Amino acid sequence: MEFPDWWLNSFPEVGQVGGEYTAYLEERNVPPSIWWDFDLRVDPTLRRICVPVRDFDGVLRGLHGRAIDAGAKLRYKAYKFADVCNTDVWLGENRVDLTRPVVFVEGPFDLFAVRRVYANVVSPLYATPSMEKLRRMSDALEVITLFDRGAGGDAGRARVEKAFRDGQCVIHLQPPHGKKDPGVCSDAELRDLLHPHVQLIAK
Repeated sequence: MEFPDWWLNSFPEVGQVGGEYTAYLEERNVPPSIWWDFDLRVDPTLRRICVPVRDFDGVLRGLHGRAIDAGAKLRYKAYKFADVCNTDVWLGENRVDLTRPVVFVEGPFDLFAVRRVYANVVSPLYATPSMEKLRRMSDALEVITLFDRGAGGDAGRARVEKAFRDGQCVIHLQPPHGKKDPGVCSDAELRDLLHPHVQLIAK
């Protein structure tokens, strides 16, 4: 299902709304360059920051929202159009270069964090992507997982290991001790993790 542009445009751009939404992004160390680069939107009704999800061809296939309120009942929401949610498309597909090392992270804010130091990063939008979803990245020559610490990240690493066992190089990294996920890591911490494996270029 292709999501239409008119539907996406019913969600205002985060930079135009500002206020507590951009304050939340600043608190999470997401710079304005990423707001605009990823076309971040706002759902003022559900009080969420939303990121469009586009496929390899740049076609809009979904929208994923993160609540800005700490006590929100549901932190993340995959939006549907015409009652359809395209679950196999990765966030960052339209930007990925499969001939270079590809970093897999769990969620949007993990992606935004890694993006500050390395551009070739994608997110399946949850911890344990399906085998069908992983097959969309099967042309990647080298995969580096940087999933969360804990059981969810362990399950994701095991799933990737199973999917990429036909000659691809797979490296598993974890956030430093005391940090649950890449989204709370500093640029220096992310650089220390990634620099032995990739050429750090943020663009």
